[in-house]
Amino acid sequence: MENISVQTTLLVRAHFLDAFPFVRVVWVSMTEKPDLFLSIRPLDGMDLMAVPGLDIILHGAPEPPRPRAPAQSSS
Repeated sequence: MENISVQTTLLVRAHFLDAFPFVRVVWVSMTEKPDLFLSIRPLDGMDLMAVPGLDIILHGAPEPPRPRAPAQSSS
């Protein structure tokens, strides 16, 4: 594997202290499902991620669109 990239939104929380080491605890969590990008090249051959449909299997099927709330009319 090479060229590994992860894209997501992180939430970082920290509990600070008044004296050294100044940080007691740090929490890091993802707020959404991450997008993973990578290249798989067995034995310096072709990039397996270029095979049609393989990235869908590895990343999962796309999520269906969320329904929108109905527009409110002003009467």
